[in-house]
Amino acid sequence: MDYLKSPIVKEKPNVKWSEIAGLEDAKNSLKESVVLPIRFPQIFTGSMSSFISQAILLYGPPGTGKSFLAKAAATEAGNSTFFSISLLDLLTKWSLESQNFIISLFEMARQQQPSILFIDQIEALCSYENEIDSDNARITKTEFLCQMDILRKKKDNIIVLGVTNFPWCLDSPIMKRFNRMVYFPLPELEEREKIFKLFLEMSPHYLTSQDFLELGKRSEGYSGSDISIVVQNARIQSYGSIQEDAVKPSRESAETNLSESCIPFSEEKFLNSEKIFNSKITMNGMLNALSTHKPTLDENYLEKIKNFSSPYF
Repeated sequence: MDYLKSPIVKEKPNVKWSEIAGLEDAKNSLKESVVLPIRFPQIFTGSMSSFISQAILLYGPPGTGKSFLAKAAATEAGNSTFFSISLLDLLTKWSLESQNFIISLFEMARQQQPSILFIDQIEALCSYENEIDSDNARITKTEFLCQMDILRKKKDNIIVLGVTNFPWCLDSPIMKRFNRMVYFPLPELEEREKIFKLFLEMSPHYLTSQDFLELGKRSEGYSGSDISIVVQNARIQSYGSIQEDAVKPSRESAETNLSESCIPFSEEKFLNSEKIFNSKITMNGMLNALSTHKPTLDENYLEKIKNFSSPYF
């Protein structure tokens, strides 16, 4: 398999649980269903093998940490190989070869056990059946279902993590292949506060504990990804303030030498990277960033995800 010409990505993740704020229920579920069976396979033999969830569906709003937490589970599992693939990319960019790539994905996983298959945008198997290249989509879906059945019969040390932001698009044949579901909700107040602290941990700032609490209150409806963008924008604004100071000519230079006052900026100040990267983020900067980046999820989507989850949780 030529990885440079393949939608399949093989990696060894290095993500710690401590790098992810909140999601305690999801963390515990992945510890039970991913970490333990891979690290201690000797426990799950004989009658205990029925407790292994070889296929787990991770679902919830986008930007809530599904891929990040899956990589943390793979890191914690230790000696495992992590494969990832986007089925949407597979069906749109590699439609003529999609069936062969599904076969190759599972074959590589068997050859390099224990392994974790992270299959993103799994709803594409259903939504593309009635669109362009529907024949290829149906063939790929059939192959995926067959490979999942083989996986269940052979009891290989392989765990499939199917990921979707649109679980209501999955049909019955797909849903039946997953024997466990893990929900990734939007962060609550305390979790949002922790996420802000986590993202600002390595950045100089003037924020107090009360400021973080206030940011948590003002960011209701924001996903972890939304908060990341807010922090990034606030950081860029703090850099911009340093540059603004650099381009201002001093009054003294303007009075004594008109030509100097026309110099657009002090190159020495502008290129002082240490000063720029040590600029501190303020609460006003964070509030400005919050005001310019609103939550990306609308009420219609949130209502759909709530209705889907209610029978299960």
